[in-house]
This record gives sequence, structure tokens and C-alpha cells, in this order.
Amino acid sequence: MEDFVRLYIEVDQNNSVKSKTEALVRYFKNANDSDATWAYALLAGRTSKRHVSSALLRQWAAAESGLPDWLVDESYHIVGDLAETLALILPKGEKSELAHSLSTWMLLLVNLRKKEVETQKDLVLKAWESMDFNTRFVFNKLITGGFRMGISQNICIRALADAYSLQHETVAHRLMGNWNPADTSLRMLLNDAKGFESQALPYPFFLAHALPDDVSTLGSFKDWQAEWKWDGIRGQLIYRNGQSFIWSRGEELINEQFPELLNLGQHLPQNTVLDGEIVLLKEGR
Repeated sequence: MEDFVRLYIEVDQNNSVKSKTEALVRYFKNANDSDATWAYALLAGRTSKRHVSSALLRQWAAAESGLPDWLVDESYHIVGDLAETLALILPKGEKSELAHSLSTWMLLLVNLRKKEVETQKDLVLKAWESMDFNTRFVFNKLITGGFRMGISQNICIRALADAYSLQHETVAHRLMGNWNPADTSLRMLLNDAKGFESQALPYPFFLAHALPDDVSTLGSFKDWQAEWKWDGIRGQLIYRNGQSFIWSRGEELINEQFPELLNLGQHLPQNTVLDGEIVLLKEGR
């Protein structure tokens, strides 16, 4: 956990994309597989669920700090971030045997949602007591489901590509799909141990971007094509090894929602991938 906290602080306090990327590369090179898997899942926004209610956390923090509820609420209003507010008002913590790794903490938090309130309180209080300010701050981010770091998913993928000596495009493709960090190995995904690339995985979606310069810089309009911006559901239709798959941009399989498109796959050439917008056709429009 200390290494992940150090990474968070370093990235949070640095505006240089190069420095942020270098920090990520160092982390991924040195972290064990389980921690690296959870770290990427957190950075990519794959684990945003709240594990304990905010009301309970404020209540417990108020009791531990000896502050009245109204003062905790006012402090939250001024600070603007619950995780930071709780880390600031709690008594100073001390290192203990609870110095778990990132993956251990995340598995504990995932299972915590199913526990009784008293069990949740016991674990959270012991965690707070065992942590210094920075670790407690990041832990609060994790437990409230509000974890964000000032880096894009593309930067994470480039850092992983550097750390694992792979092509950026290869890493982006192998990390697509609906996988769970609790039962998945990042090293297995990146090494393509199960041959995922020949099965159902989609490609990273090809997204439009605003023009960086005036349209006149593009040259002759005869060299370009333009189309309407259709407003529907972004999807990829994949036909591989005699099977069809439809993926949403949220990397979820949506085969059952569009059976007519799924049936279209068998009429396409082998290994075809169509990336586009799923729109409604009604009365020829």
C-alpha cells in the first residue's frame, strides 16, 4: 500500500505528463502482479463502487475525533472532499500489523459491503488507527468510491507498455473487455496467456476528436469524407472463429439486446470488426 500511496502523491503533485508516466512505469515494474492489477483497475475507473456509506464514515470520524457532527459537516463543506476531511480530523495514526498491500486492502473492502455495520466499523477504525495521513487519505478515497488520479487511461496504457516491453496498441487491446481485478492477473492479460486476442475481445474504440487547427489546414475537401454525427449506442460487432459478439463502449457484451445485429455476423468475412454507432431505423429513416 505504501508504494501505491507514494505513486498517488507523486502523480497528484506533478503537472508534467512525462514525470507522471515515469512514476507509473516505476510502480508497475516493481509492484507484484496482484497489486499492479488492482492499481490499473483503479486508475482506469473499473472499481468505483462505494464500500461504506458516507454518513457512517462521518459518524465514526466524528466520534473518533471528539468533534460534533455539525463541525464535521462544516469542515467537509470548507474542504470540499470527504476523504481529505476525514483524514484531517482523525487523531494521528500509528503503524501497526495492518500495513496490508493494496490488493489485500481492496479485497477486504470489496467483501466489506456484505458485512454488518459493526464489522465494517471495526475494520475501518482499525485501518485508520494504523495509517499515517497520506495512507489514510488514499484509503478514504478507495472506501468512498471516489478514487481519481490526474492521469488519463491512455497514459496508464503507455506506462504499462513501457513496463512490460509491449506495443501500446497491444496493451490497449488486451486490457479491453469486462474483467474483474479480484480474479484476474494483469500479467496474464498482457501476456495473452489464454489467447484472448483470437476470441471475443473488442479493439479500443476509435473516437473522434476536435480539430486542433482551422479546417482550412486540412487541405482540399476532395481529400476528405464527412458524415453526420449519429446519436445512438456506440458499439463494435465482431465476427471471429464462427462466433459473433457485440460490445458497447463501456466494454460490456450486449449480444442479447441486438439479436438482429448478432445474426448479421455470420454473413461477414472471417475476423471482421465493425466499429460504429447503433441507430434506429424506422420507416426508412
